[in-house]
Amino acid sequence: MSNFIKSLYKKYVSIRKKRRYRGNMRKKISQADVEIRQLTIEEKSAIKAYWNQYGVDPDFESFRWYYSVNGCIDPRYISEDIYANHIWTKLNDMSRCDGLEDKNLFDLIFAGEKQAETVVHNINGSFVDSAYHLLTEAEAYELIEQEDAVVVKPAVESGQGKGVICIKGRDFPSYRSEYKKDYIVQRLVKQHPSFAAFNDSSVNVVRMTSVMLNNQVHILDSIIRIGATGQFTDHKNIAVGIDDHGFLKDFGVTVKGKKVYELPNGFKFAGKPVVAYDRMKETAIRLHSRIPQARLIGWDITVNEKEEVVIIEANFGFPGIGRGQDCNGPFFGSITDELMDFLFERR
Repeated sequence: MSNFIKSLYKKYVSIRKKRRYRGNMRKKISQADVEIRQLTIEEKSAIKAYWNQYGVDPDFESFRWYYSVNGCIDPRYISEDIYANHIWTKLNDMSRCDGLEDKNLFDLIFAGEKQAETVVHNINGSFVDSAYHLLTEAEAYELIEQEDAVVVKPAVESGQGKGVICIKGRDFPSYRSEYKKDYIVQRLVKQHPSFAAFNDSSVNVVRMTSVMLNNQVHILDSIIRIGATGQFTDHKNIAVGIDDHGFLKDFGVTVKGKKVYELPNGFKFAGKPVVAYDRMKETAIRLHSRIPQARLIGWDITVNEKEEVVIIEANFGFPGIGRGQDCNGPFFGSITDELMDFLFERR
């Protein structure tokens, strides 16, 4: 009976996710800054044929969005309800990955790698320095207040820039009520001039997603996220695709689906090289091998003024696919069929 109840609950959760993500897509379409066209009969037939072989009912609204926004017509796009119910949960066992989401552990997990420099960790209410030596609250505040500028972020549940701020070190005590425990304080990364050229008020990062399949790490999708003028975080503005050779694609896409070919400051995307792109790929592939508990990782990476690759974050819990597909087409690209066969046990 307990297995029967577990099966019913699993089905209930799956239905809830399906309704939630399909509802989100319909809302997204209703707020789009671009005309979202209807699918042809032939397009619907191709989409159904591809996904029905895996026993999955595709969400045509998602395909309407991607076909309109990106322009690439391909039945292998991944809708978020399929991603949530059939892909992410099978790739990343969160019972083993939840702890990896704690940003206060990154200095340990990625020891020896260039990362945003830690000033202070707050772990479960206790303060430690960058070497994990215990500090009193007064000692921790003294270290923070010595810094010209610091980035403060929650150590957990800070997706899409939630709760991330950049302030003067001396102003940190006034945020005491907002950051009570489990946060990290870091020095501001001085980004490479080519990254600052996008927008110098935000730390502009490359979101590079890697997947581990058949004992090999593949780089799936790369975009650069560019913050809005005057904003610090790079979320909810423009994303631009990066091709396999490390060059920007012709256009970027806003969160409302509008294509843009240049920034307000006149920066044009087409064909611009992304500095140190090959080293970013090498870094993501090398570091993914340290944590095979997660088969799918979304890396946030930038390049500092010395042209060093800097890891900003690694995302294990539901790394996003939407913005990558807006810019680059189907998220899993050339390995989609192989991955789907693996996930749906059609090997």
